[in-house]
Amino acid sequence: MTQLTIMLQLYLLISLFLLMPVIWTLRSGGNDFSSPSQSCDSCRQLKRQRGDNMSDRSSTYESWTAHTSYNKLPAANSRFFTSHIPFHSNHTHMKNYVHGHYTALRNPRLTFSVLQPAGQGCDGNSTATVKDTSKTRRCIVAQNGGFYVSRTGACLGNIVSDGRLIRNSHGVQNAHFGITRNGTIIVGYLSEKDVKTLDFQQLVGGVIWMIRNGASYIDEAVQLEEESTQETGTLRYFADVQTGRSAIGHVSNGQVVFVQVDGRTGETGVNLEAFAKYLIDEFHLVNAINLDGGGSATVAINDTLASYPSNYCKNTPKWWCPRPVSTVICAHSPDCEPACENGQCVDGSCICENKFRGETCSVLKCGFRNCSNHGSCNRNGCSCDSGWHGSDCSLPSPRRRYGTNSSQICYCENNPSCNSTTGESARLSGLVRKAFNQKRFSTLRPTLSSFTEFCYSFIYGMWKGLSVFLFLR
Repeated sequence: MTQLTIMLQLYLLISLFLLMPVIWTLRSGGNDFSSPSQSCDSCRQLKRQRGDNMSDRSSTYESWTAHTSYNKLPAANSRFFTSHIPFHSNHTHMKNYVHGHYTALRNPRLTFSVLQPAGQGCDGNSTATVKDTSKTRRCIVAQNGGFYVSRTGACLGNIVSDGRLIRNSHGVQNAHFGITRNGTIIVGYLSEKDVKTLDFQQLVGGVIWMIRNGASYIDEAVQLEEESTQETGTLRYFADVQTGRSAIGHVSNGQVVFVQVDGRTGETGVNLEAFAKYLIDEFHLVNAINLDGGGSATVAINDTLASYPSNYCKNTPKWWCPRPVSTVICAHSPDCEPACENGQCVDGSCICENKFRGETCSVLKCGFRNCSNHGSCNRNGCSCDSGWHGSDCSLPSPRRRYGTNSSQICYCENNPSCNSTTGESARLSGLVRKAFNQKRFSTLRPTLSSFTEFCYSFIYGMWKGLSVFLFLR
């Protein structure tokens, strides 16, 4: 009986051991947690949802492929808006209507530029109104850009304008927005090495990285960024105060977006939290930084002020005037790529100067015949080879004419025909031809004396008479 009990217990233990995997599978709902396939599929699905453009969150900046299109026009679409943007995301019932401008740029690698202030630029600590600076690049839409020292006008942040490094902030940590020569949008915090090695075509600095990968990044930015770049107060107050705002960012298709909201510090406008929420919900921005705002928030369209200024005019305080600012972000007609060599770039296409042809106006061509293979084309037209003349070098030289463009006269007296290349008589032969072709004789020919001409005519007459005599015989 004891042996039977022991055998029964042993049988139950073995059965339980064999059934444990089945029991575990049932409890776990059929999921194989050790299988890498589902984890990998989830990663791929998450990557597709985020987009291949987005970089890892641990990076100090985000990169995105800029929009490209064969349709170069319109370069930018801009519109004015009036919207209700709450003072705070938790107080949506409080009415706060604001006015602003939204601009989207196609092909931003060719249509977006960061401009130094008109005048002496950042090197001269100049400031100028957005309207005046926009004229230097013929901007379709121009908006105020980076921060500056109000007392001196000194530009702040990293600045690259049309491929030229204007200012290096030596790694000061504030939000930046730029685009590289190969068409990659960069948004975020840049080291001094990044500024030098990423090959920026345009770059402007701001304060507060507002939107990162489609979500608000303001609280993190307040903790990370340099406070002294702005002059409003602490970064927390700077982010929370109601005022005019300017921003630059991009949407998912790679178009660059400018947004400006009118306001007066402490009175009208929006705070950054409400502004970021509006940019995400209304305009679907993926990444965006905050630019200089308050009285600096200005937009000019076709060299005309389009926003409401909030600064009193110096000479007439009862009026409000636009504030002189530092850098400007500009939407302009597409640049020509490659650049025009002998012409002007108009809306992304080269308009060639006279006689030049080709995509870059690099090919000289004179008319339909292009000098008829009897000359060379230059800026003034065809330079015909010896023996040819006419506007397209298609006509043989007339009688008694020779040389380039048939500009020289033959000295073949009483002879209607001469060589169109050398100018010598077509009937000269023997010693006379040899003498005519000598360099010394050819050099003296334009300045022959009357006596020499007489001798030449006498020899020619004797040769002609001898020919007739021999023929009659």
